[in-house]
Amino acid sequence: MNTDKYESFITASPVIAATKSESDAANIKKIASAINTETLVVVSKVKALVKNIAQEHLGSNISATSACAVDALTKKIVEEVIKGIVRAEKEGRKTLMGRDIE
Repeated sequence: MNTDKYESFITASPVIAATKSESDAANIKKIASAINTETLVVVSKVKALVKNIAQEHLGSNISATSACAVDALTKKIVEEVIKGIVRAEKEGRKTLMGRDIE
């Protein structure tokens, strides 16, 4: 992953400055939408999880997972990372930690 690409986007983006207020979900969604990234989840494992939870735990007949569901999960991951970065920065840290991800 080319971190320089993301770093230059974040430092050049007026949206990230507005995101210092982590409650501003609209700005976080704008940033996440602007960041093009590859799939961040293992698709086969997501599909297996959906099938397992749906059929064995919920008694549902859901058995398939669409590509757009996987894309939506990737977008959620990016949003959570952005929120976590903002939280870590507010605490004066340079390290993203588990406690920064809700």
